[in-house]
Amino acid sequence: MFYDYTITFSQEVDLFWRRRINGASILFFVNRYVALVVYIINIASFAPMTDKVGMNPVWIPSMLTPMLSRGA
Repeated sequence: MFYDYTITFSQEVDLFWRRRINGASILFFVNRYVALVVYIINIASFAPMTDKVGMNPVWIPSMLTPMLSRGA
């Protein structure tokens, strides 16, 4: 998903950001960026919650394992 966003961002700027806002552009932005926010929240939900100060880098592989096993 992030790869698609990065390779098409220049086209998005040319086709949507530099033109007048209309119904189609609003629909495009809602569809594109709500999905991105949901994806980020989904990824963040795998991070363990703790009250300790600092971050232990060991949680990163455990966060990625469920996504990789689903084929995401």
